[in-house]
Amino acid sequence: MVLLGIYLILDSNQHIFDSFFEIKIKDIVLLLSINLLFLLAFAKFQDRVLFIYGVSQTGRECVGLAFITAFYNLFLPAKGGSALRSAYFKKKYNFPHKKFIAYLIKQSVYTLVVTSFMSSVLLFVIIIDSSMSPYLLVVAILALLISLSIHIFEKKLTNWIAQRKKLDKSFFVGELKFFSISANVVALIVLKGLAFYFAFIAINYPIPLVHSLLIASIVMATNVVSILPGNIGVREFVMGSILHLFGYNISLVIMVSLIDRAAIMIVTISGAILYKYLLLKEHSYT
Repeated sequence: MVLLGIYLILDSNQHIFDSFFEIKIKDIVLLLSINLLFLLAFAKFQDRVLFIYGVSQTGRECVGLAFITAFYNLFLPAKGGSALRSAYFKKKYNFPHKKFIAYLIKQSVYTLVVTSFMSSVLLFVIIIDSSMSPYLLVVAILALLISLSIHIFEKKLTNWIAQRKKLDKSFFVGELKFFSISANVVALIVLKGLAFYFAFIAINYPIPLVHSLLIASIVMATNVVSILPGNIGVREFVMGSILHLFGYNISLVIMVSLIDRAAIMIVTISGAILYKYLLLKEHSYT
């Protein structure tokens, strides 16, 4: 139904389909390269959060499992790839499923804190020369409050759990480490923002970089709760709704989302096939 809805929106604008065939080879290479860097940065982010829980992956596992998990998340609902990743850690590291869920929650918390903060900052930047200032100001302040609230709540909850369970100091995340992990999320937002920015340029419909970064930040926040496979439809709705407020053509926005989604699929599927072979080969010698 979601795919049908997207098709109907695009089908009523034939010139949108025509713009797809105008994309140059250099644009395709650029989009694939940016999405490759995004997946590598995301693998590093996952590894940093996982290390808090005492799991030290090999470099091959860090990157390979990120690609394989992302691959299954494209086709399975409710982030089914994460369940397979949890099974892998249970078998190799005897890492409990409950602990893996706690790791996913902490990863989601960091993502929400940083994406909410970044959304607030970007909205404040947009407010400077926008006629929608009163409305955007309320949203920007709300996003900032959400970011601070989640961060404070997470710290208090972590301290409470640590005291009850008598956990060692390695479980705590100091300010330096928190900022390091946060910087990793900011890098993810920038890379995804650049992917959207150049995708718009590829179809000859350029938009300001700050708008691309804004939708990248909000899209990453919505990915925390992903019900549909690959968050299909939700991402397109979010991007279309936000940019429609700024006067952009919603059909072109959906086309950009689909172009970026295609680039993600090409990189993810290629990486998953390669690393599935490499990981299986690695375990065949152990």
